[in-house]
Amino acid sequence: MKLRKKTRKKETNPNLKGPKDKTRIKLKNKTKKKLINVFKKTIDSRLKDRIQAVLLRSENKKMSEICRTVHRNEKTVIEWLKIYKDKRLKGLKSNYIGGNRRKLTAEQLKEIELFLNKTSKKNIIRLTGKELRLHLKSKYKVEYRSAGSINQIFYKCGFSFRKPEKCYREASEQEKIKWLKEAKKN
Repeated sequence: MKLRKKTRKKETNPNLKGPKDKTRIKLKNKTKKKLINVFKKTIDSRLKDRIQAVLLRSENKKMSEICRTVHRNEKTVIEWLKIYKDKRLKGLKSNYIGGNRRKLTAEQLKEIELFLNKTSKKNIIRLTGKELRLHLKSKYKVEYRSAGSINQIFYKCGFSFRKPEKCYREASEQEKIKWLKEAKKN
């Protein structure tokens, strides 16, 4: 014989229709039109997804249907709906700017360009990326980790990347002197 736990019947309030849903949203026509207008005009796909979730929920669509439509997890959609309830449209807008921000100002880039021009005229051999990285770190307190970023700085300053030609041990002294004279002229 199995023992069953006695359960009380929950008293239901006739004024409430089912459990209170924190994700329900009621929109006025004016607000709905505004959301649709922003949805049509924006190019931010993240904002479009969020607005679409709000609009669908305001039409009493099921959460599973909304999640399938916007291709997001239910937790994510619920979070969007809560944000919309608290902060409205401003809360849905993403703070993500994208990419790295410039670490050097336009004035600093001009200074670097002058520096590169001076060093290239003084020396026969131009600065390497590693040397430029060290210079930026010491003078401007800016650190670049990727070689691509350093190459972009060279490019912005009017320099292009060029692999050095092979230097053979057997090269004659006359050719070396000739090459050095040509390099000094340029």
